[in-house]
Order: sequence, then C-alpha cells, then structure tokens
Amino acid sequence: MSLSMDQFRKNSQFIQVSGRRLRQQCKQDYRAQFLGPYSFTIFRQTPRTMKKLLFFVAVLATISPAQADIIVTISEVGSDVHMTHAAGIIDTGGLTNAGGNTGNLRFYHGLGYIGGLSTSDGATWNGTLTASPSAGWTLPAPFNGTNWDSTSGTGGIYVGLFTPTFGQLGLPDGSVDGVNNIGAFTGVVAGQSFASLGLTAGESITYSWAADSVTFQTAATAVPEPSAAASMAVIGFIGLCRRRRR
Repeated sequence: MSLSMDQFRKNSQFIQVSGRRLRQQCKQDYRAQFLGPYSFTIFRQTPRTMKKLLFFVAVLATISPAQADIIVTISEVGSDVHMTHAAGIIDTGGLTNAGGNTGNLRFYHGLGYIGGLSTSDGATWNGTLTASPSAGWTLPAPFNGTNWDSTSGTGGIYVGLFTPTFGQLGLPDGSVDGVNNIGAFTGVVAGQSFASLGLTAGESITYSWAADSVTFQTAATAVPEPSAAASMAVIGFIGLCRRRRR
C-alpha cells in the first residue's frame, strides 16, 4: 500500500488500484481521484470503506495470470545458437491429429520448417496453417535438421509448411487434442551461427491456425557467453573506477 505524505499528515490513507473492473466498482462506491486510464487513488473515508478495498486487493493478489501464447526466441550465444521459450499454452483446435512421430529431438530449419522438441518422439497435427513472416525473414532452401547438443526443459515446438497454406504442428510427446500446457525449453546447437543456419537476425514469423498461433523470432544481436559477459563487466567497472579517480 502506497502512502501520500500530504494525505498522511491529514491521517488519510490511500491505495492505488489498477484494473478496469475494480476501477468501475470503486467508482460506484467510493470517492476517487483518477490518475490515468487504468489507475486511480481511493481515499479512506471510513474504516469500513478501507476494509472493503483491502478485500478487493487481496482477491486480486490470489489470481495468478494465465500462461501466455508461446514465443520462441532463437539467438546467437557465443559460438552457439540457442532456441528458448517460456512455458505457455498451445491449442490444437482446427488441426487434425496425425499421430506420433519419431526422431524429433533436433532443431529443424529450412523448407518452411522451424523449431524443435525436447523429446525424441513427438505428437503432430496437420491442417490449414498461415505463415506471416516479417519482411526480412529467410530460411535456407534445402531442408535440414541439426541435432541438439544439449537441451533443458520439457517443451519445444516446431512448425512446417507442406504447401503455402497446409502444414504440420509438432508438440512434445504426450500432447493431446485441444489445449496443452507446454513446458519451458532451451535447446543448444553448438558451433553454429545464424549465417551457417541461414537465419537473419531481428526477424520473425508467426504461424496461425483456427485456434491459436506461435511466433518464432531471431534475436537482433548476439549474446556473449557468460564468461565473456563477466569479463566485459569487470573491464567496464575498472574503467569507471579510473574515470572517477581523475
């Protein structure tokens, strides 16, 4: 709870509340000072008023945010290429279950395919898919699948187009028709770069189907390896100290 010094001196507590629904409710019940389109300040008029307000805030605090759509980021990290995504939800609605598929523990790139899985076996769905690439998105002409050198997590996802409007969605083994909770994932292809894989930095492609979509994006800049980043931080600190001495 935030306190205003001016209001504190007058023994008036206030709390800032965000959220359109709560704003509308409080607008009806309490005197409010609006600070913007989504936030405002409620002043304590009576202990009962404050008690109700704190109850609303407590309820909001117990509501966990829904998992977001999956965005897969492909980045150059040192001399390797990483593919990562946070945990999220994928809905296969509108696609037809094509059964299992083996040998998916790899990073796919080329001929409309992109992505990869954390398991050697995967589940696949076929159907109408629409690709929306950014202006500079490119993939290598010949299909290629490069085995992961290391993986962590339980997720992973790949998409491939057989024709401009028909393709395949690949999810980790055990995924089912409908809504799936996909775990976080990181896959590493060692000794590769965007250039060697035919990828372009700072671009993206979104594959959409009836019920959902997934976006693959390439990081705009290379990320130094942890050891290199630490060295750069030390050099920067030394330089700052010398500058202060002057």
